[in-house]
Amino acid sequence: MTRHSPGLLALPMAGAVPPPGNYWSVSALHYAGSTGRSLELPIAGEIRTGLDAELWGLAATGLWVPDIQPSAGATFAVSLTLPFQYMEVTGHVNGFQRTDTGGPLGDIVVAPTWGWTFDDQFVSTALRIYSPTGSYDEDSLANTGLNYWTFAPTVAYTHLDMATGRDLSIVAGLDFNTRNDTTGFRSGVIAHIDALWLRPISPHWAFGGFASLLRQISDDDGPYAESLDGFRGRVWSVGPVVKFTSGAEEQVTATFNWAPEFGVENRLEGDGLYLSVSGRL
Repeated sequence: MTRHSPGLLALPMAGAVPPPGNYWSVSALHYAGSTGRSLELPIAGEIRTGLDAELWGLAATGLWVPDIQPSAGATFAVSLTLPFQYMEVTGHVNGFQRTDTGGPLGDIVVAPTWGWTFDDQFVSTALRIYSPTGSYDEDSLANTGLNYWTFAPTVAYTHLDMATGRDLSIVAGLDFNTRNDTTGFRSGVIAHIDALWLRPISPHWAFGGFASLLRQISDDDGPYAESLDGFRGRVWSVGPVVKFTSGAEEQVTATFNWAPEFGVENRLEGDGLYLSVSGRL
């Protein structure tokens, strides 16, 4: 498993940092994927094949935008995300099948963010810091924590057509991982990009689609990595996006993505479902 899944960051107005205040979001996800018996994966200190995995998750995020201006036209914010997950994984080793479950706590994420506004265009940069606080058992196939730090700088851009409400948002990032001290394994650098386009059809509803690519750009390092030729992964996803905005004075926004995967190398292949609901406190 990696920190990022295609479609996860394909969100409306992804490049914009909101005005000063306190904001919240709750995100739910479901992912189910599998591999063929011919693909070998280094998991829980062994080479596993024929993997089937299912993940349910719920993440609560708080975003604080202080009333300060670090530079002309700039906005600063910081977010904290608490993920709760349940995972079930079945794999094969030496011809024997085994099923493990894991949860409930995932790895907590802190993300300082800087944003800039240029009329109908928005740009932001963030550093997502994933801490190894989640549930982890070195002998388990199903770990909701990964037992290493990840530092993920990202850049996001949004162009919002003020006349039509059409939203083009792009988020690109790199995930740099530290070594898992328990297994001695270190995952390579992951590059990912998510692009979203939305078109309103009413004051409350908008429809569109997204395209995502995740690609590992450096080799894994550690036990079994050399024998697996660096084990660089890749996955594409293209899917629909639906957005609903409430008509209340304090607006609440809900976004739903379906992320079917294809063009997969050295990873599970499956489908992701993402629902994100957000508002202002």
